[in-house]
Amino acid sequence: MLNLLLGDFRFFWPENIKFFAHVPYAWDSSLNTGIGISSINTIWITSFLNLTSFFSYLGIPWFIINLVFWIIPALLIAFLGAFFLFRNIISKNIVYSLLSGIIFTTNTYFLTIFLGGQQGVAFAYALMPLVFLTFINLLRNTNLRSSIIFSLALSLQLLFDPRFFLLTLGSLFFYSLLQSEFFKKHLLYVVITPLLIVFLLHSYWIIPLILFKPAFLPQGFDSLSGLKFFSFALFENTISLLHPNWPENIFGKTYFMRPEFLIIPILAFVSLFFIDLKNKKEILQSRVILFFALLGLAGVFLAKGTNEPFGRVFEWLFENIPGFSLFRDPTKFYSLIALSYSILIPYSLFNFSVFLKRKISHKILIGAFLIFWIFSLRLIFISDIFQIRKVPESYVRLKDFIVEQNEFFRTLWIPEWQRYGYFSDINPAIGRYELLKSGSASAMIQELNMEESQELFSNLSVRYVIVPQDSEGEIFLSDRKYDDQKYKDAVNGLEEIPWLKKVETFGKIVVFEAPDFKDRFWSPNDNLQIDYKFINPTRYKLNIKNAEINERIVFAEGYDQNWIAKSSNLNVSSSEFNKMNSFVLPKTGNYVLEIYYGPQKWVHIGLVISSITLALIIMSLARSKLKK
Repeated sequence: MLNLLLGDFRFFWPENIKFFAHVPYAWDSSLNTGIGISSINTIWITSFLNLTSFFSYLGIPWFIINLVFWIIPALLIAFLGAFFLFRNIISKNIVYSLLSGIIFTTNTYFLTIFLGGQQGVAFAYALMPLVFLTFINLLRNTNLRSSIIFSLALSLQLLFDPRFFLLTLGSLFFYSLLQSEFFKKHLLYVVITPLLIVFLLHSYWIIPLILFKPAFLPQGFDSLSGLKFFSFALFENTISLLHPNWPENIFGKTYFMRPEFLIIPILAFVSLFFIDLKNKKEILQSRVILFFALLGLAGVFLAKGTNEPFGRVFEWLFENIPGFSLFRDPTKFYSLIALSYSILIPYSLFNFSVFLKRKISHKILIGAFLIFWIFSLRLIFISDIFQIRKVPESYVRLKDFIVEQNEFFRTLWIPEWQRYGYFSDINPAIGRYELLKSGSASAMIQELNMEESQELFSNLSVRYVIVPQDSEGEIFLSDRKYDDQKYKDAVNGLEEIPWLKKVETFGKIVVFEAPDFKDRFWSPNDNLQIDYKFINPTRYKLNIKNAEINERIVFAEGYDQNWIAKSSNLNVSSSEFNKMNSFVLPKTGNYVLEIYYGPQKWVHIGLVISSITLALIIMSLARSKLKK
């Protein structure tokens, strides 16, 4: 089995990808956690995964799904969006339009996020020129059809990343000021209709988010110390469109400035010498160039975060503007620089070629720039960032070992889950630092040695504790290099824990078994009989026999008050039991219960609204097409 090793992007097995081929759910039982968490505030980010996962039912492996629906579309949309944007607002010259596409698609920012496996971010970035293009077309042809097309492009971008959606909206707002009178006159089509359509298409997650108000950001996400830590880029990096982590893309590792990149801002901002705001024939294009120059400068200033010059400005914005904490990682503002430079640099070269027409061929000018651009990116050609790898046989055997047991249990990975580790809604994997307080293998093992650990893991249905084979050199590291001694220490440490039994080894993967693990539903009363059926991550059906009054049923998922147990004459909300859910039954006897996650009802309502809206949009566009 093959895997396209693209940074942190997920790998899925044929056996587990089908678990994610469903409508969006408000509860995540295995994708980003092993113990279950609300996904109300992240449904948008998994919706495209849910959609593309359906192709697994056709026998298409994740390697192909990833390539066809994630990687190739992001590259094509980024390139073609920039190509047609330049053609639409600057010049129909194909050569310079191609150059715009190349700059937007192959700069160090996009390559860093794309090759780093941030495919949702890469998709949202790729859609920026397309959204701009549809907006400009709306301004030129202000009608319902153009408004709908713009709304669809904007909605698609929101599907992948709300931060880029907000960045694009802000940029479009300032762009519209170039035509303020027109903007006010056509408020219905330019503002009201697009925002309404975006809301309706995304109502399946926006409505639950409004009603249940989960913590949208993790605790501490809006801390000033975190912002300063994530302000990796310096002014010289941002103005040169040089990502601070280029080329290795190791988190927290920044590199010295590469002087050749200073040519890039010179080529971009020299475009200002070619505009003429007094020439009525060229004033519109000149104002567009001035806008993109200002957009680029705004991106340069904001992408450096709290670093000088005037780093306190970003701190003030972070602390005083609601929602600005979404940009704790200021490098998202690199997207504004990339969009700006993809317009400005071809414009500069185009005008240079006109100015030097008799002295130098435009082909030589373009050729010289392409040689420089390739030279600036030369490190990518000697790196091993983009790899097609064969999945280690040890992980194939581990996957088969887990799947063949065909029963619910969890696995705990020490010190963390590995990218090829098997997980599903039936066999969640704990290994993303969601359970133990420590992050290192040695400290985790100390926690496991505590008396209460055996009971905790038994209650949470942990059957196996696994030490992974670090096939990609990402886990057992010393000074960013693989350290085999750390792996051996983890294995030896677990062997000394008395309640763990070493049961299997698959290559360098070592599997320990924990005794007496409980099922997904259990009770402190051993005489109680519980049979349950898994419907989906938000719904279960239970048959309970011999319940006593005030009997407690424990649901071994992370506690959330919105879990409800109901029958024809019973409705009980979840109460916390050792950080898990539980339901107290009011009387003796037998029960037939449905356990469901309340917010999912509103997800379904939102999906109906979204589906009807999409159907009406398709009908409207088809009708307008037939009229033409």
